[in-house]
Amino acid sequence: MFCARSFFWPVLAVLALVVSAAPFFAQSTSYPIEGFICRIDSPTSFLVDESHFEITPQTAFGYIESDSTSVKSPLRDALRIGAYVQVAGKEPYPGSPVIATTVLVSDDRNVKPSGIGVITRVLAPAPTLC
Repeated sequence: MFCARSFFWPVLAVLALVVSAAPFFAQSTSYPIEGFICRIDSPTSFLVDESHFEITPQTAFGYIESDSTSVKSPLRDALRIGAYVQVAGKEPYPGSPVIATTVLVSDDRNVKPSGIGVITRVLAPAPTLC
């Protein structure tokens, strides 16, 4: 009986370690998110609601309202701060940027801007008149 008891605790410890470490060694996590682009770091990197995304040549682009996407879409160059997007991708490992597989951009070409906003800061003084 002593031998079985001494074998039990090391096996239990190894099992607990394997179960707790499994998320770190998982393949990749699917990562769908939608929101407004709040920062563009480079032509291949942007931030949506605190989530960092990287685009690759294999990333497909399309409009949210459309069912078609394309890797060679001109929407690849339409990413800008304030654009509303839906992004799906894979996170290779925890804490790394999400590699976007599909980016859907809101089609606001025919929408007339309207509404009011609050000015919180002026970046440059008004020009003086002569």
